[in-house]
Amino acid sequence: MIKLRVLKIDDLHISGDFELLSKELRWLSWEGCPLKCVPSNFPSDKLVFLNMKGSNIQELGLNLQYCRNLKKLDLSDCKHLRNTPNFSGLRGLETLWLGNCSSLKEIHPSIGNLDRLTALHLYGCKKITDLPSSTCKLKSLEDLDITYCSSLQTLPADIGDIQSLRHLYAQDTGIKQLPGSIEMLRNLKNLQVGGQNLEAKRRVYQRRSHHIESLPISISRLNLRYCGFSEADIPRDIGTLSNLHDLDLSGNSFLYLPFDFSKLPWLKSLRLNDCVNLQTFPSISNLEYLTILELRNCQKLVKITGLDNLPSILGIDTLNCTSLQNPFNEGFFSAHALSISSRKYAMFQLRLHIYLQSNEIPDWCSIQVTAPSICFTIPSVYKKKSLGMILWFVCDSQILSQFGHFLVTVSNKKPLVFYWTSHYSGLMIKGGEKITVEVGPDKGRVKKIGVHLLYLDKHVSFPMGESSSSSSHYEVFLSFRGEDTRKNFTAHLYFRLCQVGVNTFIDDEELRKGDVISNKLDKAIEQSRVAIVVLSKNYASSSWCLDELVKILDCRERLNQVVLPIFYDVDPSQVRKQTGSFGKTQGTINWS
Repeated sequence: MIKLRVLKIDDLHISGDFELLSKELRWLSWEGCPLKCVPSNFPSDKLVFLNMKGSNIQELGLNLQYCRNLKKLDLSDCKHLRNTPNFSGLRGLETLWLGNCSSLKEIHPSIGNLDRLTALHLYGCKKITDLPSSTCKLKSLEDLDITYCSSLQTLPADIGDIQSLRHLYAQDTGIKQLPGSIEMLRNLKNLQVGGQNLEAKRRVYQRRSHHIESLPISISRLNLRYCGFSEADIPRDIGTLSNLHDLDLSGNSFLYLPFDFSKLPWLKSLRLNDCVNLQTFPSISNLEYLTILELRNCQKLVKITGLDNLPSILGIDTLNCTSLQNPFNEGFFSAHALSISSRKYAMFQLRLHIYLQSNEIPDWCSIQVTAPSICFTIPSVYKKKSLGMILWFVCDSQILSQFGHFLVTVSNKKPLVFYWTSHYSGLMIKGGEKITVEVGPDKGRVKKIGVHLLYLDKHVSFPMGESSSSSSHYEVFLSFRGEDTRKNFTAHLYFRLCQVGVNTFIDDEELRKGDVISNKLDKAIEQSRVAIVVLSKNYASSSWCLDELVKILDCRERLNQVVLPIFYDVDPSQVRKQTGSFGKTQGTINWS
């Protein structure tokens, strides 16, 4: 074993002369080591990784002057460790775990000499009262975790000097005020302070609020849960954090938010749970990337504005918002269904969860029964005109966490089970089918079921395909290869154009039957001010697309129609030089 480099002896009780161990040892894991002190003659000259997690050691004992190669040191869960060693010899150390060392009272000041340290984990060290000022000299530090350090009262005043810091976790500490220098942390991405557990919820309104003067503009994730904030305590510059992706202000006491969301375009999750005094907050209509909205237990909240314009939303929780007017109308579901249909593979990947405090199914829901199951027949026009189907369940709040699935049976088809999904896949509905929806094992506590079918022509005022009037005039005509882009890029483009009020023509598959371009398509091209041509890989292989394009180019010459090409997964040079799949049209179309 002279050349042994890797040794794993977790939870082994061994003794003897450790000097006989291989001097080539690089990696040692001895979790649960029974020794109170690591012998000084332990071969550590070439150690790169040392794991002593959950050991009985009271002090490390190693002569760290000889541990010049050590990069990772794990002493977490060492309940008897009282002091850290002198770190002066560990110039190469990159990661230090000291989490849950419940007897640890202080960190040796030499920690500031660890020039290469990138991660310092001190979570759960409940007896640490302060961090040495030398911590601010850690020029490579990226992650600092002091969560659950309940005796820690302050952070070093010069913490802003750690320019490399990216993640600061400081939930459930004794810290009441962050140093003003924190705004100098220009690389900080993730800031989490306040509380995060049930104990914090109970004491939130008995303790003094945290105080934060200002925040770094670089922050993308901000967690200020259970800080006891009133509206006066919330940092005003939250509304200017243009890189913010996740915002959690749950458990605070403010009546309203003193900022709006107009400058937070990339926000993906917004959590305001347990804000029991919250009465209103700004419109969220510009948050097109928002996927999670949580407002549980906001009992004074009356109204939410902007829900109809959240194309990316996947989860909304408004449980126990007892004063809230039901914000989920037909318009909300129609807009969301349009958005979902515009995304490639969306039917298989996206689920929308909505939790609402209500005893009734809304009046606009066309089919309602007071029973745990429902049976209905799909109209014959469903396939051509449909946007989707809404299933609405009213059940006891006590079973929400257990209510897991419902069964959908289509006549002459195999039953399918769905787990809290709002968009069904695998059901090729053509119209005329008989459908049964029933709840699983919890059916005794489901009081009502509602079903509502969404139709495109009812909810969208702009013309589309056959439903368009021959006398209509369009602002935009979309030309595209249906098999390439109809259900992804083009659908998304069409939705966005219509959403901003652009009168847009898009054909349906019925208009493409036959060998000759239909009169309705021909007329729609002439009546459009702008033609957008989506040039995909197989565009030129379609005679329909080429006929459309010839007509479009003719209108450009005769009527000064504006033509905007979009190159979808196509090199523009192939179109310009008529090579690849576009070479087949050489001599028939002038692409310039």
